[in-house]
Amino acid sequence: MNRTFLKSNTPPKHAGCVAIEGSLCYNICGMTAQTKTPKHHILITEDEPALARTLLLKLEHVGFSVTLAHNGQEALDLIQKGKFDLIVLDLIMPVMDGWEVLAKCHERGITTPIIVASNLGQESDIAKAKELGAVDYLIKSNTTIKEITERIASHIPS
Repeated sequence: MNRTFLKSNTPPKHAGCVAIEGSLCYNICGMTAQTKTPKHHILITEDEPALARTLLLKLEHVGFSVTLAHNGQEALDLIQKGKFDLIVLDLIMPVMDGWEVLAKCHERGITTPIIVASNLGQESDIAKAKELGAVDYLIKSNTTIKEITERIASHIPS
């Protein structure tokens, strides 16, 4: 992989960063991370520990503040207590599934953008999620971590 790296007197602020230009760090994977504060706060609701941890590390690496929830009830409690800029929501989880979380958020008028990330890929599932207020729908088995990160960044309110 050929890359031309910028020279800077400012040391990179993120692990894996190789150069800084303005407020952006350029890292090895090609993503850019905002170094400004405050960070956007993302809630990741995912019951599979390995995927939850991978998303947490990647999103923190590119400059987001991340909170994890491992089931729908925990996510709903956090949504009611905290301020999030975006929610990533799995649908098949223990205690309370993502469908119920979406429905409750919709009923309560919660306007935080929600991206569904699920392995359910039927058109009817996608349509139902969007009807309940999801701004995007990702099929996890068909989407890379980099793509998930890019989609999250594209839905962050300015």
